[in-house]
Amino acid sequence: MKKIFLLIIINVILTTLIMATTSLGQNEIFDKNQLISEKSQNWDNIFVDYFDTSIDDWDTGSDSGPDLWHITTYDAWEGNNSFACFDSGFKTYVNDMDFNWALSPIIINVEDEIEIIMDFYYKYITENINDNWGICIYDPIADFRIPFTYLDLPYDTFGYHPEWVGPMQPMSEYQSFDILAAYHYGYDLGLFRDNNGTQAFEMRVGFMFYESDSTGVTNADAIAEDVYWSGLIIDDFIIRHLVLNQAPLTPEKPSGLTSLKLDITYDYTTITTDPDDDNIRYGWDWNEDDIIDYTTGYVSSGELITTSITFEEEGTYNIRVKAEDQNGAVSDFSESKTVTVTQNTAPNKPIITGEINGKVGNEYEYTISSIDLDGDDVYFEIEWFTGCPGVLWEGPYNSGEQIIKSNSWNERGEHTITVRVKDSYDMEGESTTLTVSMPKYQINTLYLKNFFYRLMEYFPLIHF
Repeated sequence: MKKIFLLIIINVILTTLIMATTSLGQNEIFDKNQLISEKSQNWDNIFVDYFDTSIDDWDTGSDSGPDLWHITTYDAWEGNNSFACFDSGFKTYVNDMDFNWALSPIIINVEDEIEIIMDFYYKYITENINDNWGICIYDPIADFRIPFTYLDLPYDTFGYHPEWVGPMQPMSEYQSFDILAAYHYGYDLGLFRDNNGTQAFEMRVGFMFYESDSTGVTNADAIAEDVYWSGLIIDDFIIRHLVLNQAPLTPEKPSGLTSLKLDITYDYTTITTDPDDDNIRYGWDWNEDDIIDYTTGYVSSGELITTSITFEEEGTYNIRVKAEDQNGAVSDFSESKTVTVTQNTAPNKPIITGEINGKVGNEYEYTISSIDLDGDDVYFEIEWFTGCPGVLWEGPYNSGEQIIKSNSWNERGEHTITVRVKDSYDMEGESTTLTVSMPKYQINTLYLKNFFYRLMEYFPLIHF
């Protein structure tokens, strides 16, 4: 009785589906646009079978008659084998069954899926207009297979071939079937519910080959009068699902200087992460005009990145950055960093003060300073002797800061101190000089004292 009841339900469903012109392969039952984010997506394969190995894992059978599903090498598409539903010994279809199916081994859970597609090649040949083929989905709770007549395509008539051995190329173009839409259709029929009526999300999918009478109704009594060639061949079977690719998080506000000079290169850094751990690249907008002025190469998620920029015009700029992952998902722009770019000016001529008349051998201190109108740090190079520079570019020192340096000279005469200055951008200002005169010898008192002691040794009668 259970089998008869199921056959009656199958007849009703097949009648409805055969008469319908809607194709699930064309995704016309459900509009997925509202479910799919505007951000990019990628497709991942859930299950692939090229039928070049055993098909023992496939669940195949028939409501009546033999199980005709097997591997054939006669109609391979890209691999060496295909999956076929016809008599493997005589290449013919003995019409003593009414519903023959093959379910893929994978169990699909559609609870959190956005889209699931089944792709495959097929070839359908028959000599009987009442033969049909289609796709079926399986509800494991109800133990029930729901058939779908696939597309509105005519069958191919090849005549009677009881000993057929030749290839049947070409097969169809790659076809796609919307598994998720088929699931919703079955759920609307009252299937995919557990014993408490709670929605169940697991299902299986496969193919069917069935015979109907002249009205299109599947019936166990609709038996052909003779043996004739008929069959369905499937190849390159793939189940894939759509995975929403999450955009990277908004990058951090760029880090770097805010007071800049023309034609000077500056570095700015930022960082962000990608929820999918995809590699990411950064697009820099140097003037907040919504145009990406520079794009970096890809780096790992969470990796700090540094980018250099040289401004060629004075002004105020708002620097911001966005991130794009390797699948094309783009983040929002970061918070802007405002920078001011001005023309650089050289530091003022240094000021040097100190002793200009001294004695040979004595050490003297000199005070040196320079003001940079841009407020930049300054560096000094001090030449104590003409043609003999000292320590090169000492600093940095604050603009206007007074520094004290000391020096001594071991030769009489005039000596020229030269002080050069530059700012932190290597722009040199005008140098300054100071002339120091060393006209006197330094008297060594210790030498004189020793000299008098020696005189007393030679002239002991002389008293001082």
